[in-house]
Amino acid sequence: MKYYVISISNYGIISNYMLEDLKKLQNVEFLYETYIKATSSNRYIRKIDSIIKNFYYKLIYKKKMINKIIKDNTCSNKEKTVLFTNEALQKIELANLEQLRNAGIKVVMLLIDPMSANYPSVSVAKSLMEQFKFDEIITFDPMDAKEYGFKYQNTLYSTFKFDTKASNEKDLFYLGCVKDRFDMMLNLKNMIKDNQVNVDVKLLGLNQNQINQIGEEYSMNTYLPYDEMLRRMQSSKCILDITQKGQSGVTLRYYEAIVYNKKLLTNNENIKKLPFYDERYMKFYTNLGDIDWDWVKNDDMPNYKYNNEYSPIHIIETLEVNDEKEIS
Repeated sequence: MKYYVISISNYGIISNYMLEDLKKLQNVEFLYETYIKATSSNRYIRKIDSIIKNFYYKLIYKKKMINKIIKDNTCSNKEKTVLFTNEALQKIELANLEQLRNAGIKVVMLLIDPMSANYPSVSVAKSLMEQFKFDEIITFDPMDAKEYGFKYQNTLYSTFKFDTKASNEKDLFYLGCVKDRFDMMLNLKNMIKDNQVNVDVKLLGLNQNQINQIGEEYSMNTYLPYDEMLRRMQSSKCILDITQKGQSGVTLRYYEAIVYNKKLLTNNENIKKLPFYDERYMKFYTNLGDIDWDWVKNDDMPNYKYNNEYSPIHIIETLEVNDEKEIS
């Protein structure tokens, strides 16, 4: 069996970090719709490079990529499966999917976002679902699996190794977009001050008026690469998780807590149903008034004894079992 993972870009895409473990497998090949130079620190140069590469992709490379998969003679087409994240499907047309199907190749969608999310990638995925019958649609969200008949599989996290040991000098870590959370974060800031909590909390997307209210120390001007964010997170005892409305599946914050042995403070009550849930180290809050700040600050740290249970390699293992049954 051979599996092709189609990603929207080779650089700065969160799904690449999530699926990194798959690169360890000899029968998995990553194909990138856009190649962006990661060497430039100037985001405007990277943006221009991205525009040029997107233009090339639409005119030339996409056709080459599809034909490369079809003409790959390392195995027969019936032994091939192509996995598209919903991000990657934004650059794929119905004709491309049908070309793969007509060649006898299986086509699988990997949903890394909930169906309730107001993202362009989710809108595109919904549209393609109406026009094309995917061989499998895999989701991390149990409610989406139940409502839409998708396959539920929450093995979507790859582990990164760090040279230095976690220092845990900070009490609480949160790094994310402000979205509609500004009032909540402003209240959080006040609670942090009142309870003398040592934090690493940064918000992306604040306007100047919001910065004036919450303070420059809470503002971040640019995205951090995911591995850099993880390295920074190592210095904190507890991770704050804010799950968006309508999502029942866990965010990456849950996986990070499990893999890197951190306490988790989350508004997603579904963590109580998951295998690694430990009430000593995972706390659920409905509003900020529920937070036990003494628990956040204490030095009692978990060891979840994680052993790659959430690795995306398990997705390939499941697909292989199904494929072998069909071929036999």
